[in-house]
Amino acid sequence: MKKTFDIAQDFANYKLSIGLTKKVYCSNKESVEFAELLESGEPLPEGIHYEQREDVSSEYYDFYRLSCSDLSEGEAAQYLMCKQISLATEQLSMLKTIRGCVVFMTVVAALGVLAGIILAFL
Repeated sequence: MKKTFDIAQDFANYKLSIGLTKKVYCSNKESVEFAELLESGEPLPEGIHYEQREDVSSEYYDFYRLSCSDLSEGEAAQYLMCKQISLATEQLSMLKTIRGCVVFMTVVAALGVLAGIILAFL
């Protein structure tokens, strides 16, 4: 099966990854019907997404619908802003760690140079 870039699917996956939607898996009967549609090359019904898993013996598809959160537009914006602040705080913490490591290595290098100069004159 040829993979294509689908912006709508990519956006749906992004909303899923940040927690604005969640997966509601289809029943076994629906999954069989959707798998037949996929194998025959027909498009899936609107709102149906899938993940392809490869097993040792055959291919499996997990079909699901995306269930939107019950947040209002304003609450969703606040949620995203809080996620961005959390991410920025985490990045700042990492930068502080990197800065600390650079300072430590600089001090060690300066002490090494100083020790070399002292030993050269002894």
